[in-house]
Amino acid sequence: MKINELLGTEFPIIQGGMANIATGAFAAAVSNAGALGLIGSGGMDAETLRKEIRTAKASTDKPFGVNLMLMNPHIDELAKVVVEEGVKVVTTGAGNPGKYVPAWKEAGIKVFPVVAAPILAKRLERYEVDGFIAEGTESGGHVGEMTTMALVPQVVDAVSVPVIAAGGIADGRQLAAAFALGKSRRKETLPVEPGEGIRYVVPQSLTPGEEGVLSFRVSKPCGAVVYRVRAGEQVLRQVRRPRAVPGEMERILLSRELTAHVRAPIRIEMEVAK
Repeated sequence: MKINELLGTEFPIIQGGMANIATGAFAAAVSNAGALGLIGSGGMDAETLRKEIRTAKASTDKPFGVNLMLMNPHIDELAKVVVEEGVKVVTTGAGNPGKYVPAWKEAGIKVFPVVAAPILAKRLERYEVDGFIAEGTESGGHVGEMTTMALVPQVVDAVSVPVIAAGGIADGRQLAAAFALGKSRRKETLPVEPGEGIRYVVPQSLTPGEEGVLSFRVSKPCGAVVYRVRAGEQVLRQVRRPRAVPGEMERILLSRELTAHVRAPIRIEMEVAK
């Protein structure tokens, strides 16, 4: 699923949750333009955030969210306000949001932590967050030291949920790179037993007519394997590997030309040599 489809927006763009700038009116204007507006709660207390959320609700019928800075001394109250006010999307920064995620997920909130290192993303994935925002040091604020273009592919490889690129994106070239590096994707783990010669079929999030990379891992070692990307009975690509290494990422590129006329769901089959 593409990020804009997941968020219910026209464009796959999320506005930064800038403290003291991203008010309810600001977020509503961004959402009305087709992206996802965010209210930046840094520096706010609970009642101020509640007021800004209600301002946004009065100004747009489009989805918007709230960015919660976890270093805020009022964070426990802010975490409750987003639930009470029915906020649909929460992004977090400057810390680990793990203690709050279960309550947010129970309330139906989509959760996207901002991460500055792949190790934090791997740790947070167990909370079943909806995706990650990999933000490079160029963005400023409470982030790490890794640059955007170095950080994003590492986070993409570390997790199995969508990754959104943020930080060092200032012109069209960097935007194109961000779309390539942070492209919405889903990885699957294939259960593999050595020498069984069985085809394993797994659903993938790539849709007909979409260009992208199918990424997945195997869970156990085995010898020679053949990966087939199918749409119904049609084989789009066939890739041979001399062995499958557990935990090692496999990637199969599908161009738009390959999928342009496909109407059946796309899946991967794995055949293990006997």
